[in-house]
Amino acid sequence: MRRKLKLVQQAKSYIKRHEGELQERLAQSRSTKDFLARFNILLVKEWQRTKRELANMMNLLIPWELRIKEIESHFGSAVASYFTFLRWLFFVNFNLALILILFVAIPEVWFFIVSMPPDCGERKKLLPEEERESRKLSTLLDFEGVLKYSFIFYGYYANEVTSRYKTPLAFFVVTLLLYIYSFVAILKKMASNSKMSKLADKDDECVFTWKLFTGWDYMIGNSETAQNRVSSIILGFKEALVEEAEKKRDHLSWKIICIRIIVNILVVFLLGVSVYTIDLVLQRSMESGANKNLWRKNESALVITSIGVTFPRLLEKLGNFEQLHPRHAFPRFITLSQVGAALARY
Repeated sequence: MRRKLKLVQQAKSYIKRHEGELQERLAQSRSTKDFLARFNILLVKEWQRTKRELANMMNLLIPWELRIKEIESHFGSAVASYFTFLRWLFFVNFNLALILILFVAIPEVWFFIVSMPPDCGERKKLLPEEERESRKLSTLLDFEGVLKYSFIFYGYYANEVTSRYKTPLAFFVVTLLLYIYSFVAILKKMASNSKMSKLADKDDECVFTWKLFTGWDYMIGNSETAQNRVSSIILGFKEALVEEAEKKRDHLSWKIICIRIIVNILVVFLLGVSVYTIDLVLQRSMESGANKNLWRKNESALVITSIGVTFPRLLEKLGNFEQLHPRHAFPRFITLSQVGAALARY
């Protein structure tokens, strides 16, 4: 078997080296065997060309494929992946809407057209006082008028079984199927992305070598984007150097632990002060009184706005004293300063 495999490899390499001579010999020969060989070669080439044209046509039929490829040529594959994700979301939402329309909306509309029950007029027919302004643009923008009594709202659908098609059961089953479909689609996409990321994940070995030799995006075709990519690669090297320095630094020294304890105490204190101040201001705003000055009238809005503007920045400054690396701080544990900044924003 080894000898046969060796002979096959030698034959393939010989054909590759002398392919032009063999085709020239076949073109000059007039025997039936060589004619069939020429016809076979021509058939294989035409089939390969047809498959290539069909693949190009299929790419043209994919929605927004050419636009995404153009974006990828100007800004790289990282930016194009965002629009690819948006296209995937569009198709998922389109499938959800299609299932809901086919199995819930169309049967209900058909049942309403064929045999309208006498007790559904309040839900599916306009009231007499609403007929006048039911089709104005301002009314339609507020989803009132004819849109309010259409199938796009839940109140349009019957909650009683009045025909052979059980609308309440169909509504429940279709909603359950939509949740299952969404769950399966997201899991499938996450599994495929995780598989691709594991194949391309080389972060644990030869970090600087991988950044140097595989950091460039060859889909970039714009000079300005290329300069931005160069800056991004340089910044990536700086971050990698910082990460290497962070690995060698002692994170459990008594100074850092004491600073983090003090910072967390200050964060809890600031959160308590903000909650107490907002509660006090809201209680004062509910007091009745005719002699309120300008400050008392706008006190609650000004105090809440001031807290929302100043406290997040103050808490972020306190978080900097904890000396946590941005890439490793959030995945490992959430500090009180980060929670406080988020709470103060909201």
